[in-house]
Amino acid sequence: MLAERPAARIVVDLSGMTFWDSMGLAALVSAQQLVTAAPPATITVSGLPQAFRRRLDKLGFVPFAYSGDDDGREREPPG
Repeated sequence: MLAERPAARIVVDLSGMTFWDSMGLAALVSAQQLVTAAPPATITVSGLPQAFRRRLDKLGFVPFAYSGDDDGREREPPG
């Protein structure tokens, strides 16, 4: 997809997620790394439940952009 649309804006909607395991986390991290390596494409995680988001942020090795924060504003990845 990135080869065909280099400026793709990918939104991963996780609003219905109630469980994830290491495979789901690995897929999300891999997608983030691929998109980061292919600017100007972007990837945003949307609807991530707060408990999962805190866990993801604690990993800290891959910065994620989120949309759908409690205040309704989009947040850029840290750093």
